Amino acid sequence: MSIDLSKMSKDELVALQKDVAAAIKDFDKRKKKEALIAAQKAAQEFGFSLEECWAVVKKVRKLRHAIVTQAILTKHGRAVAANPFGLWTR
Repeated sequence: MSIDLSKMSKDELVALQKDVAAAIKDFDKRKKKEALIAAQKAAQEFGFSLEECWAVVKKVRKLRHAIVTQAILTKHGRAVAANPFGLWTR
């Protein structure tokens, strides 16, 4: 498919731009749906639901955040136990 953009008016170009943006959005939506179905099938092959796997990911992220936060506090000073906001001093 070849379109000669130089022969199109500005209104035609703007309309084409909107059509292309809508087509890209629709394409992404379809691909995400396909990816979700593939992920669900992969989880099922191992005897899990995708929701169970996602719960593990959330726990790992939370733990990793806590570890990184503690490492930053340790590197830059010590955590102040009495401070509920997690501020630190040197």
